Amino acid sequence: MAYPPNTDIYFQGSSVTGYKHSTGEKFDVNRRRDFDIAIVNDDLYLGALNAPKDKKFKQKTGPLRIGPLTDNQAEYLKLNDLRLKLSQMSGRDVELMLFDNSTEALRRPSLKVNK
Repeated sequence: MAYPPNTDIYFQGSSVTGYKHSTGEKFDVNRRRDFDIAIVNDDLYLGALNAPKDKKFKQKTGPLRIGPLTDNQAEYLKLNDLRLKLSQMSGRDVELMLFDNSTEALRRPSLKVNK
């Protein structure tokens, strides 16, 4: 699967903890949950921060991140193919988020994907 070099990828959210943070509902109970994927890559993160204002990338805090990415944002960063492949492989929707560094990504429960 193609993703940029020097990239760390993590599963996050209810697929890691086993329950939805806001409600406590167990993963995949009453509906098929999506996978939240954290991407740590300097070039992608800086590319989002320096994108034209019409792309509407917004840096969030707690932890420091960008996303989940919209379709247009993922297309701008050339991540739509990756998201589509992950979604097809898993049979689930996939949400992508960009993190400035692994420390920020690990502020949430995470599982690193070995390459």
